Amino acid sequence: MFAAVSSSSVPQRTVVNNNFEGSIKSISITPDGEYIAVGTTNNLAYLLSKSGEIIWSKKVSGNLLHSISISSDGNYVIAAMGDGFYYVDKYENRLFQQSASSLAYSTFLNTNGEYLAVGSGYTVYMLHDYGAKKWEYVRDSYITGSVVSSVALTSNSDYLVAGSKDMHVYFFRCNNSYLNYLWRYNVSSFVYSVSISPKGDYVAVGAGSGIFLIDKNGDLLWERKPGNSINSVSISSDERYIAVSAGSGIYLYNTKGDLLWKDNYPSSIDSVIVSPKSNYILVGSGKVLYKQDINDDSNGNGESTNRLNNGRYVLNPNLINIQGNKSNSWWIDPYTGNPNVVIVVGAGAPDENVRTAKLLATAIINNGNSKIESIDIIKLDIEFNSVTNNKNVILLGGPVDNSIVKDLVDMGVSTVDWATSRGEWEWIADPFAKGYDILIISGPEEGVLARNGQFVVREVLPVPVSKTAPTQEYYFKRTMVVEDSFYNLPDKDGDGVPDKYDNNPNGSGGSSYTYFSWDDNGQLRTWELEAPYDYINFYDKARPQYDSVAQWTKFIVPNDKVSEILSKAFNKISNGYTEEEKVSLVLKFVQKLEYKSDDTITRDNKFFDYPRYPTQTLFDRTGDCEDTSILLAALLNEMGKDVSLIHLPDHMATGVYIPKFNPNYSAYYYTLSGKEYYYCETTAKGWKIGQIPEEYINATARIYEID
Repeated sequence: MFAAVSSSSVPQRTVVNNNFEGSIKSISITPDGEYIAVGTTNNLAYLLSKSGEIIWSKKVSGNLLHSISISSDGNYVIAAMGDGFYYVDKYENRLFQQSASSLAYSTFLNTNGEYLAVGSGYTVYMLHDYGAKKWEYVRDSYITGSVVSSVALTSNSDYLVAGSKDMHVYFFRCNNSYLNYLWRYNVSSFVYSVSISPKGDYVAVGAGSGIFLIDKNGDLLWERKPGNSINSVSISSDERYIAVSAGSGIYLYNTKGDLLWKDNYPSSIDSVIVSPKSNYILVGSGKVLYKQDINDDSNGNGESTNRLNNGRYVLNPNLINIQGNKSNSWWIDPYTGNPNVVIVVGAGAPDENVRTAKLLATAIINNGNSKIESIDIIKLDIEFNSVTNNKNVILLGGPVDNSIVKDLVDMGVSTVDWATSRGEWEWIADPFAKGYDILIISGPEEGVLARNGQFVVREVLPVPVSKTAPTQEYYFKRTMVVEDSFYNLPDKDGDGVPDKYDNNPNGSGGSSYTYFSWDDNGQLRTWELEAPYDYINFYDKARPQYDSVAQWTKFIVPNDKVSEILSKAFNKISNGYTEEEKVSLVLKFVQKLEYKSDDTITRDNKFFDYPRYPTQTLFDRTGDCEDTSILLAALLNEMGKDVSLIHLPDHMATGVYIPKFNPNYSAYYYTLSGKEYYYCETTAKGWKIGQIPEEYINATARIYEID
């Protein structure tokens, strides 16, 4: 049944079957790859062998076939037919759940067939088979803002992802028959297709003309635009590839976002799916089912898996890699899960190097689920023995800070001019001929974006850090209100706290550090914010209780050292940005903070609002709508933007005035004093300037300008 189709610049493709009576709408494959299900536009469901032979076909009742999902044994399929969901096998087709809205578009059957995820109208459901293949709705469901166009489950059905035409992708934790909503992400276009990796680590989304890769925490990893409207996406079971159909083209990406190859087909492609062994892709183009080899001799990222290659150094909570290689074995022993590296710091290195070493060690250990302590893989340069060492090596600091780096420079092995290139990195393959490689990371202090005395913002390696939340007692302290005159008081140690309120007026109170990681138009940025501990401690005590929401603008205090230093860092990296791009940069930064509702704090057995100062929100790394709105307003105000607080029923947002703002989408704004303040939603990722949740359109709003 296979016939060769010529292709010179991309992997070979073959025809699996071209005997379908209608165009292919949906494809599904069993976990062992032995059986293939195909649904066509004339409402026919087909079961094929892996070689392409048609085992049976069945006309399905119902309105119009939208999607199909095959059982693990290949004995039956579930079809979403607009008017409902149908069980189809060789002998029968029957409606087992009707859709009152006639918008049954999506279906996904779990591995053992016990659970079925469906999108019916605006709602995501889980169905359970209580016997005899009669699935019934369970108690939990979730209503989105528009038609649910696509759903997918992880291998063991512990996570569900759904795409909706309300421009959002939704992520749920499944606990037997329960659906627990975790997050949603705004992709600014109708979602047509979603796919989730077996363990839920990656979510691929096809929306409009864009492909998005999102991690299980709801963080955007990257976005690509192939050039045509996306029809279908599929993540491989080994999490190495993402197959995408757009128009009549097919595109293969790795999970790093690199385009490995693309190909064009004779007709539009409505469905693609990567095989269970990740060695080929099934493609439905017109009335023909194709098989196209992946034909990638690398590790899925276009590189050899044997050793690390040059590229930009990247470290994040979910993946440790050298961009240009994704071999975890370089970092972690695949058999023991223990680190396969040692980190070497100069005996006289700056504190920044030592702190970076600890953070890096913690990230590596956590990535391998090792039980050892971070200090166990950190050595001083005077302790390091290149002869007896048997692990890969990370050297922190340049030749001035680290004697091992100096040795490599003297040997002529390290070719980077560290005197002029501090803050760079260099990878060296087996320099001592002992079977291990060396990665040099020099000068973390050179990543400084802004400094004002003891207040510093640095660009650092992305690292996993624990989210912190203050205790309930913290919010009941009301010792003073920060007023303008506060900053005219003496401050001998320059830590931002007047001496009369400073626990350590002569200094030496130490520093506090917090970290932020977010996406800036495809570039992962990670910042370390350093501020005096006494400054943070002071704001822990300054708890004014304002009865009027209008007074919440007072939380944006004058001369706030933290807002000031962050604004300098934003201005530095946004040089050359448009005004819109600058605001968007800061908005994305704020949106990455963890949302935590005030209903976790009670007073007199009642929930209450407790706005935070910007410094508190930043170092707590969490907040609700008023906290993040105040923070965004404070940062933009410090950057010279005209901002306001927008008070809506049970909600708050930030308004920003952007002269000559003319977006290519519908943008919502409020007019005050002749200025248009564009709505900025701070509580969830993905909202653009001027995009407003549907429930707040035309709602009563009060606008409070920031002086």
